[in-house]
Amino acid sequence: MSVRTKPTNLKIHDFPIESFIGGFYIPEKVCDDLIDVFESNTDRHEVGSVNANPNSETNDVNEENLNRIKKSIDMSLSPNHNEQDGLWLQDYFENLNKCILEYEFKYPDVKQLASYSTVEGLNIQKYNPGDGFYEWHQERNGLNTMTRCLVYMTYLNDVNNGGTDFKFQNLTTPAKKGLTVIWPSDWTHLHKGQVSQTDTKYIITGWLNYRA
Repeated sequence: MSVRTKPTNLKIHDFPIESFIGGFYIPEKVCDDLIDVFESNTDRHEVGSVNANPNSETNDVNEENLNRIKKSIDMSLSPNHNEQDGLWLQDYFENLNKCILEYEFKYPDVKQLASYSTVEGLNIQKYNPGDGFYEWHQERNGLNTMTRCLVYMTYLNDVNNGGTDFKFQNLTTPAKKGLTVIWPSDWTHLHKGQVSQTDTKYIITGWLNYRA
């Protein structure tokens, strides 16, 4: 019987195999550089938004409802359409690809059953103390998000009590600098962010979309 060789030298965060959640640590300098990009481009900051849930009583995502669901400052990056964004994300994508290889090593069936790539843009998000994504949500909840296969998110700094709760897996991913978490985008992985009352939290997040 052949022994499978680990594909990269990334440090692993050991989540239970049955959770279908993978955790992998990227270099801290990559995180620092992304925070610098965010803080140096305030003209591109936007109020954090959400995809409306068609079955939710708060489907009308006005300002009042939005503040009850999520409160953050976001910066969208579109490496497929903006050359500068691509340069800023070059080191991150190099390390993200290693994380994807590790996730496929942990769950080899995902690569055999699906073909996916980064199609949508990414978001750097800043949560000031008391801010967060307060409601349980999934990443594929309508026609405009139906091609999402996997989600990835990297914590860009250490945050006390600022991780992510996964409802059905009954686990919390810690907000540790460099920890990149990958998980399925569907309702099986309802999640919400823990809200730190003391620390500012930075993350970068995006999706791997199905390809034809």
